[in-house]
Amino acid sequence: MFAADLAADLLCTSPWCAVAAVAAIAIVRRKLLVDVPTLHYQNVCVKDLLAQLPTLRRGYSPPLLPFGLLQSAYADRKPPVDPTALYVRETLSIPRLGASTTKCCPASVPPGVVSIDWLQQPGNAPVCILVPGLTSASTAPYIQRVGQALHAAGVRVGCFNPRGRGGNELLTPFMYSAGFTEDLRHVAAHVRERYPEATVTAVGFSLGASYLAKYVGEEGTGCALDSAVSCACPLDLVSMSQGLGATVSSRFVDRFVLVPAVKRVLHQCAPQVRSAPALDFQRATVASSMAEFDDAMIAPMMGCSSALQYYSEASATRVLGDVRVPMLFLSARNDPICPANRIDTKAFTEQQTPGAAPIVLAITAEGAHSMTWPEGWGLQRSWLCELLVEWVRAVDAKRT
Repeated sequence: MFAADLAADLLCTSPWCAVAAVAAIAIVRRKLLVDVPTLHYQNVCVKDLLAQLPTLRRGYSPPLLPFGLLQSAYADRKPPVDPTALYVRETLSIPRLGASTTKCCPASVPPGVVSIDWLQQPGNAPVCILVPGLTSASTAPYIQRVGQALHAAGVRVGCFNPRGRGGNELLTPFMYSAGFTEDLRHVAAHVRERYPEATVTAVGFSLGASYLAKYVGEEGTGCALDSAVSCACPLDLVSMSQGLGATVSSRFVDRFVLVPAVKRVLHQCAPQVRSAPALDFQRATVASSMAEFDDAMIAPMMGCSSALQYYSEASATRVLGDVRVPMLFLSARNDPICPANRIDTKAFTEQQTPGAAPIVLAITAEGAHSMTWPEGWGLQRSWLCELLVEWVRAVDAKRT
């Protein structure tokens, strides 16, 4: 009431004074806002881990940026220090895979090249693999920001670059998708073999969060990871695709952000994919939505007959109950691409499988698709980075 009365009194004096007063009140309110995430889980064993995450308990302090679209743009903001000069590249050759029991995978997977850009640490330091989103690689600003924070905390960080990204040569007209897990499976097994005494965590972002979650569920008790974190994960890709056409802002993101991004990658890979018989290159170049693009390119690449079948087979929701290592999911309600209201929380709280999976869903009101949940007047801090450092240390302490 005081704020309203003050604005009314100032309006009688000067409209500009009223605007300034309302803006000042909004800024103060914004700075006092604490966005404590709601937690959804069933397995009580995860309480020990959650107790070691003070950043999660204190909540997220959103920046002054008022809208999900603006907050999401922060994902492309360069970190204060560029860690790429410290990267040590390891290139891995993926052999031909003749058969796979996983969904969203063609009958025969051609050979390929992936890589890991390492930020090294001595000894048996805990390992964290970062799995980038839709068209990203180790050079993405949010990957750099997270990698830098973890490395400064003593973590050995491996930034994963999928086929055709991060400078990897694309050998065949086959890349990656939201549900293709075989390359990540190869990488996780390799890292586990290379660092057998270290704890290994993987953190996925957006599309990378999707196939990371699917991989962890598919592996069950045989997972090469000790834990995982999925940030801004489209758990149900069918629902996410429907959501991209549900609002003005989501349609804008779909048509003018996501589609141009995948088309840029398509044109970079044109020499390899243009003449592939199963792929409709021409239709993909004129697509105006992700559903149209996926129907023309990604679905047939993954051995699916349509985008709808691809979304269904790629969705990690199907295997969440089979996860057997601690896994944290972070999602924001104002995410214009993967909003938290598209997640079925019952998958976390009402599991039907014997022995509830050690999975936790943390939902914030804000943070959008920023990947790092920025904080501070100048957005110089990252709530996610602080949380990940605590998570990796807690998992490491539990194992050792």
